[in-house]
Amino acid sequence: MATNYFSDLYAGLATPSTLDMQKRASAGVSHGRLRYAVVRFDPGEAVTISSNVRLKQFKSGDRINSILISCTDAGTAGDLDIGLYKSGANHDGAVVDADVFATALDVNAAALSQVDVFDEAGLDDQDRGKTLWELAGQSSDPMEDWDLTLDAVEATTAAGWEATIEIYYTAGD
Repeated sequence: MATNYFSDLYAGLATPSTLDMQKRASAGVSHGRLRYAVVRFDPGEAVTISSNVRLKQFKSGDRINSILISCTDAGTAGDLDIGLYKSGANHDGAVVDADVFATALDVNAAALSQVDVFDEAGLDDQDRGKTLWELAGQSSDPMEDWDLTLDAVEATTAAGWEATIEIYYTAGD
Protein backbone atom coordinates (compact mmCIF):
# COMPACT_ATOMS: atom_id res chain seq x y z
CA MET A 1 0.00 0.00 0.00
CA ALA A 2 1.29 3.49 -0.82
CA THR A 3 2.19 5.82 2.03
CA ASN A 4 0.89 9.37 2.29
CA TYR A 5 3.43 12.07 3.09
CA PHE A 6 2.70 15.66 4.06
CA SER A 7 4.84 18.75 3.58
CA ASP A 8 5.72 21.07 6.45
CA LEU A 9 2.59 23.11 5.64
CA TYR A 10 0.43 20.52 7.43
CA ALA A 11 0.10 19.78 11.13
CA GLY A 12 -0.18 16.02 10.54
CA LEU A 13 2.67 13.68 11.45
CA ALA A 14 2.85 12.24 7.93
CA THR A 15 0.90 9.15 8.89
CA PRO A 16 -1.79 7.87 6.53
CA SER A 17 -4.36 7.56 9.33
CA THR A 18 -4.10 11.21 10.43
CA LEU A 19 -7.42 12.94 9.82
CA ASP A 20 -6.40 16.30 11.26
CA MET A 21 -4.83 18.08 8.30
CA GLN A 22 -4.88 21.64 9.59
CA LYS A 23 -2.51 23.94 7.84
CA ARG A 24 0.15 25.26 10.18
CA ALA A 25 2.05 27.70 7.98
CA SER A 26 2.62 31.18 9.31
CA ALA A 27 1.08 34.17 7.59
CA GLY A 28 4.55 35.10 6.32
CA VAL A 29 4.62 31.90 4.27
CA SER A 30 1.01 31.15 3.44
CA HIS A 31 0.13 34.75 2.64
CA GLY A 32 3.61 35.94 1.85
CA ARG A 33 4.56 37.73 -1.29
CA LEU A 34 7.94 37.43 -2.88
CA ARG A 35 9.58 40.81 -2.52
CA TYR A 36 12.49 42.38 -4.34
CA ALA A 37 15.05 44.91 -3.15
CA VAL A 38 18.02 46.34 -4.98
CA VAL A 39 21.00 48.03 -3.36
CA ARG A 40 23.63 49.97 -5.25
CA PHE A 41 27.04 50.50 -3.66
CA ASP A 42 29.44 52.99 -5.25
CA PRO A 43 32.13 53.97 -2.73
CA GLY A 44 34.14 56.17 -5.12
CA GLU A 45 37.35 54.79 -3.57
CA ALA A 46 39.05 51.52 -2.78
CA VAL A 47 37.30 49.77 0.10
CA THR A 48 39.65 49.10 3.00
CA ILE A 49 39.87 45.85 4.92
CA SER A 50 37.33 45.50 7.75
CA SER A 51 34.97 48.02 6.11
CA ASN A 52 31.35 47.21 6.92
CA VAL A 53 28.58 48.06 4.45
CA ARG A 54 25.01 47.80 5.74
CA LEU A 55 22.86 46.91 2.73
CA LYS A 56 19.28 46.43 3.90
CA GLN A 57 17.36 45.89 7.12
CA PHE A 58 15.33 42.72 7.65
CA LYS A 59 13.39 41.20 10.52
CA SER A 60 14.90 38.05 12.00
CA GLY A 61 11.78 36.15 10.84
CA ASP A 62 12.16 37.15 7.17
CA ARG A 63 13.15 34.56 4.58
CA ILE A 64 15.80 35.31 1.94
CA ASN A 65 15.50 33.18 -1.19
CA SER A 66 18.23 34.64 -3.36
CA ILE A 67 21.01 37.23 -3.26
CA LEU A 68 22.45 38.24 -6.63
CA ILE A 69 25.58 40.37 -6.90
CA SER A 70 26.82 42.21 -9.94
CA CYS A 71 29.97 44.31 -9.77
CA THR A 72 32.73 45.83 -11.78
CA ASP A 73 36.33 44.68 -11.44
CA ALA A 74 37.50 45.64 -7.93
CA GLY A 75 41.15 45.70 -8.97
CA THR A 76 43.90 43.27 -8.11
CA ALA A 77 42.41 42.37 -4.72
CA GLY A 78 39.08 42.26 -2.93
CA ASP A 79 37.14 39.64 -0.99
CA LEU A 80 33.79 40.11 0.73
CA ASP A 81 31.83 38.29 3.40
CA ILE A 82 28.04 38.62 3.24
CA GLY A 83 26.22 38.12 6.50
CA LEU A 84 23.96 39.49 9.20
CA TYR A 85 24.41 42.06 11.98
CA LYS A 86 21.91 43.33 14.52
CA SER A 87 20.60 46.69 13.37
CA GLY A 88 21.18 48.49 16.66
CA ALA A 89 20.11 52.07 17.30
CA ASN A 90 22.05 53.50 14.33
CA HIS A 91 22.78 50.38 12.28
CA ASP A 92 25.79 49.79 14.48
CA GLY A 93 24.74 46.54 16.15
CA ALA A 94 26.82 43.47 16.87
CA VAL A 95 27.48 40.63 14.47
CA VAL A 96 24.93 37.80 14.22
CA ASP A 97 26.78 35.77 11.56
CA ALA A 98 29.24 37.75 9.43
CA ASP A 99 29.49 35.23 6.59
CA VAL A 100 26.28 33.21 6.62
CA PHE A 101 25.67 33.88 2.89
CA ALA A 102 29.18 34.21 1.45
CA THR A 103 32.72 33.74 2.74
CA ALA A 104 35.57 35.61 1.04
CA LEU A 105 33.60 36.17 -2.17
CA ASP A 106 36.19 37.14 -4.80
CA VAL A 107 35.31 40.45 -6.48
CA ASN A 108 38.74 41.16 -7.96
CA ALA A 109 40.18 40.67 -11.42
CA ALA A 110 36.81 40.11 -13.10
CA ALA A 111 33.36 41.62 -13.19
CA LEU A 112 30.47 39.59 -11.77
CA SER A 113 27.05 39.52 -13.37
CA GLN A 114 24.11 38.39 -11.22
CA VAL A 115 26.07 35.74 -9.35
CA ASP A 116 23.80 34.02 -6.82
CA VAL A 117 25.77 34.06 -3.57
CA PHE A 118 23.16 32.34 -1.41
CA ASP A 119 25.13 29.11 -1.17
CA GLU A 120 28.67 30.51 -1.30
CA ALA A 121 29.14 29.74 2.42
CA GLY A 122 27.78 26.76 4.35
CA LEU A 123 24.23 27.04 2.97
CA ASP A 124 22.77 25.10 0.08
CA ASP A 125 19.56 25.11 -1.94
CA GLN A 126 17.72 23.24 0.85
CA ASP A 127 18.22 26.32 3.07
CA ARG A 128 16.40 28.68 0.73
CA GLY A 129 13.24 30.03 2.32
CA LYS A 130 14.30 29.34 5.91
CA THR A 131 13.96 32.21 8.35
CA LEU A 132 17.05 34.31 8.98
CA TRP A 133 17.21 33.21 12.61
CA GLU A 134 17.29 29.56 11.47
CA LEU A 135 20.06 30.29 8.97
CA ALA A 136 22.02 32.01 11.74
CA GLY A 137 21.80 28.83 13.85
CA GLN A 138 19.51 30.20 16.55
CA SER A 139 16.91 28.02 18.28
CA SER A 140 14.08 30.58 18.27
CA ASP A 141 13.17 33.90 16.71
CA PRO A 142 14.68 36.76 18.76
CA MET A 143 12.21 39.17 17.08
CA GLU A 144 14.98 41.62 16.16
CA ASP A 145 15.89 43.83 13.23
CA TRP A 146 18.98 42.62 11.40
CA ASP A 147 21.05 44.18 8.61
CA LEU A 148 22.29 42.30 5.56
CA THR A 149 25.93 43.34 5.45
CA LEU A 150 29.08 43.22 3.33
CA ASP A 151 32.40 42.98 5.17
CA ALA A 152 35.64 43.57 3.29
CA VAL A 153 37.95 40.77 4.39
CA GLU A 154 40.48 41.83 1.77
CA ALA A 155 40.69 45.44 0.58
CA THR A 156 39.80 46.31 -3.00
CA THR A 157 42.29 48.28 -5.09
CA ALA A 158 40.11 49.96 -7.74
CA ALA A 159 38.69 53.39 -6.89
CA GLY A 160 35.94 53.05 -9.50
CA TRP A 161 34.60 49.77 -8.13
CA GLU A 162 30.83 49.49 -7.70
CA ALA A 163 28.29 46.78 -6.95
CA THR A 164 24.59 46.08 -7.31
CA ILE A 165 22.99 43.58 -4.94
CA GLU A 166 19.52 42.18 -5.70
CA ILE A 167 17.62 40.41 -2.94
CA TYR A 168 14.53 38.24 -3.34
CA TYR A 169 12.81 37.59 -0.02
CA THR A 170 9.56 36.91 1.78
CA ALA A 171 8.80 39.15 4.74
CA GLY A 172 7.67 37.41 7.90
CA ASP A 173 4.86 39.86 8.64
